[in-house]
Amino acid sequence: MDLKLKGKVAMVAASSKGLGYGIAQALAQEGASLSIGSRTKKDIEAAAEKLRNETGVPVLANVLDSSNPQSIRKWTDATLKEFGGIDKLVVNAGGPP
Repeated sequence: MDLKLKGKVAMVAASSKGLGYGIAQALAQEGASLSIGSRTKKDIEAAAEKLRNETGVPVLANVLDSSNPQSIRKWTDATLKEFGGIDKLVVNAGGPP
């Protein structure tokens, strides 16, 4: 399927595993460059490396606490610096209290 994502930049929160990783993987398979974020540095870096190896697209790994506005700003700024723009945003955060 061609979703016309080649050359687009997508940010995906909570994407080191599970649903978020699956979303990031599908976007990467369609050719989107990724900026992915998660609270755990080790997990998000491993996810980024796996996505790069599987798809060949650029992937920026970020430590992200989506409940913290400063962390969100840092992630956004890093993405803009790396890719020059943002085309898609997936806010995959939340869960049980």
